[in-house]
Amino acid sequence: MHTRERPQQPPAPPEPHPHAWVVESQHPTSDGYVVYVRCITCGRRRVDVQPDEYAAARPLTREIGAIRSAGST
Repeated sequence: MHTRERPQQPPAPPEPHPHAWVVESQHPTSDGYVVYVRCITCGRRRVDVQPDEYAAARPLTREIGAIRSAGST
C-alpha cells in the first residue's frame, strides 16, 4: 500500500479589515513629523508624514510587512 502526501496549500489570504494603526515611533523633519505606524490586527507597517502637530497624518509609503491570520498572536 502506497501513501501519498498531499501537497501543502498556501494559507488563505486574510480577510480585508479596517486597519487599527498605532504609532511605534516618530521624529521631526523639515517636512513635518515622520510617523512609523503598525496595524495591531495584522502587523502591517506604514510610514506616514504629518505636516505639523495639528494636521492629520497622510501615508508616505504603501503598507508593508507581516499579515497574520486572525488566530495568530
